[in-house]
Amino acid sequence: MNRRRRTQARKGLFALFAALAIFRTASVHAEETLDLVVGQQKTLDAREISKASLADPSVCDLSRLEGPDLVLTAKRAGRTDLILWKKDGSRRTIAIRVAAGDPPGLAGEIRDLLKDIPGVTVKAVGERILIDGKVLTQKDLSRIQTIAQGYPQVMNLATLDLGAHESLMASEISRKIGFPNVSVEVAQDKAILKGTVFREADRKAAEETAQAYFPAVVNLVKVVEAMVEIDAKFILVRKTRGATHGFNILKRLGASVATSVQGGVTPSYTLSVEALLRLEELKSEGVATMVAEPFLTTASGKEAHFHAGGEHGYRVAGTGVADVKFKKFGLLLTVLPDVASTGEVCTKLALEVSAPTQQAGTGADVAFTTFKTDSQITSRVNETIIVSGIAEGIRDRFKEKTPILGDIPILAELFREKSDRTDEKELVLLVTPRVPSILKALEAAASERIRPDPDTPEKGKNQNKKNPAGSGR
Repeated sequence: MNRRRRTQARKGLFALFAALAIFRTASVHAEETLDLVVGQQKTLDAREISKASLADPSVCDLSRLEGPDLVLTAKRAGRTDLILWKKDGSRRTIAIRVAAGDPPGLAGEIRDLLKDIPGVTVKAVGERILIDGKVLTQKDLSRIQTIAQGYPQVMNLATLDLGAHESLMASEISRKIGFPNVSVEVAQDKAILKGTVFREADRKAAEETAQAYFPAVVNLVKVVEAMVEIDAKFILVRKTRGATHGFNILKRLGASVATSVQGGVTPSYTLSVEALLRLEELKSEGVATMVAEPFLTTASGKEAHFHAGGEHGYRVAGTGVADVKFKKFGLLLTVLPDVASTGEVCTKLALEVSAPTQQAGTGADVAFTTFKTDSQITSRVNETIIVSGIAEGIRDRFKEKTPILGDIPILAELFREKSDRTDEKELVLLVTPRVPSILKALEAAASERIRPDPDTPEKGKNQNKKNPAGSGR
């Protein structure tokens, strides 16, 4: 009896060891090893797979998509085997190891995926990842939901709430419109546009931009005429002989690369946002002298004129009675600004220096020697147009001393006798077109950006609370 029991016991132990050996062999001989972290997904090509089985579904979940792929989703830390039977009868075994992962690291990964969606926060709470916030569009919300579905430990609390982000939405529409004088308000399901533009086409463009966000748009924008202030300065720059090498007036005035350069000796046209500040430095160094400072005002699309010189009268033979006409000579500046609602100003400049010749007399063909240059430059708010090389162009045109031009203060220094010259002189014109309504809008926007948060105590108030008696003076 005892012998029979001992024999049965030996058979049972043999069977147990055989089972353990088979299990160990199956694990050791797994063809592949796959490492995952909790929440991670992995797709497998299942076109040649007829059947699949997971040893422990609580560690990893297996699902088939509409296409040919299988999807593995790691659910908890642990190990399991995935066995795949191929259509040709062969078998493939994958050992899967799932680690607990790093919730803060996973939160950073998700945060990086959602970084371009405003109003969303992602943080690790224990073993869970929490997505929270209010988004502006259904498209953003759908994207968050898709990402959250790929991670089982992610809890998505993000919602669609336009009302909570009305100011942010208004700022985005205003940025897209790009007109400083146009403001945007968002109220429930509509956008309200207010302000002014300078063209009817701009008014319609602003409305079309807002309609991309809200079908209902209340357009209260008005079309007005833009008034332009033109600050012109004629500067005489002295370059002392022996010290002219390396002196660059455009560089000293902070000019950018020339935007328009005419051929030959015609002046160059450049832009600078620091020209007026740099000019004060040159004046303090005694290098530059202000010889004229005309201030002109005109409407957008209309000319403004400055004239330094005189008028030459001449007779024109008429039908029986002589007629006297007059032609201006000296220095003539014509400025024609065209303001866009974006704040850019397209400025046409025409500079002319002319003088009647000694041979001028009666008749229709009165002779004038003329130097003229013109160009068209687009500048931004507070940019100054610099016209340089004027003196070289004038000297090239008026080869000899011209007494009439020598009597004009702006040009007098350029027409002295060579023997009187101890240095080289350059005449530079600075033209700064300004649009007061746009400058006012930009200043208001800048003030709004730097306005302190009402919920944040001011530094001075905090100090007073700490020391009610003041500084002890």
